[in-house]
Amino acid sequence: MLRKRRKYADALVVSGGEPTLHKDLPVFLSKARAIGYLVKLDTNGSNPDFLSQLLSEGLVDYVALDLKAVPEDYPLLTRSKSEAENVKKSAEATKKSGVDYEFRTTVAHEMLTPQKMRRICEWIGGGKKLFLQRFRPGNCLNAEWNNKNEPTDAEMNALLETAKPFFKEVKVR
Repeated sequence: MLRKRRKYADALVVSGGEPTLHKDLPVFLSKARAIGYLVKLDTNGSNPDFLSQLLSEGLVDYVALDLKAVPEDYPLLTRSKSEAENVKKSAEATKKSGVDYEFRTTVAHEMLTPQKMRRICEWIGGGKKLFLQRFRPGNCLNAEWNNKNEPTDAEMNALLETAKPFFKEVKVR
C-alpha cells in the first residue's frame, strides 16, 4: 500500500494509541524509509529506550511528544507512577538526537494553570517548539470529561505567555 501511494505522499505519520508499544515498529519504519518516506512519530513518551533506539537508528525525521501534565499529576491522568519519569527521559533523548521535534500539551483548564505550565517548562528544560492544543469535549473515552468546558482565549494566552521564555517557538493550535 505504501509503495502504491508513494507518488501521492512523501511523508508518513505514525500515530494513534502509542506506536512505541509495537516491537515491530523499527522494521516497518525501515521499510517506509527505504521507499523514500519521511517519518513523523507521535508519542506520549512512555517508552524512552525504544524511542532512543528509533532516533539513533535514523528511523524518524520528526517527533511530536505529548507533555500531558506536571510530573505529580501524571498518575492522575495515566494511572502510572513511572510515566512522568519516562516522559522526561524521552524529552531529553529527543532534544539530544538532532531530529526536529515539537512538544505539545492539550489544555484542559481544570488541569493546567499558568503555575503548572511554568512547572512543565522547567521540568522539561524548555526546547525548540511547544504547541498548546485546546481541549475540546465531546468524544472523550472518560464520559465525565465530555461535560468539561474548553479553555477560554484568555486562559490559552496566559499559558502561551508563561511558556514563551522556555521555548524558541510557542503557539496555540
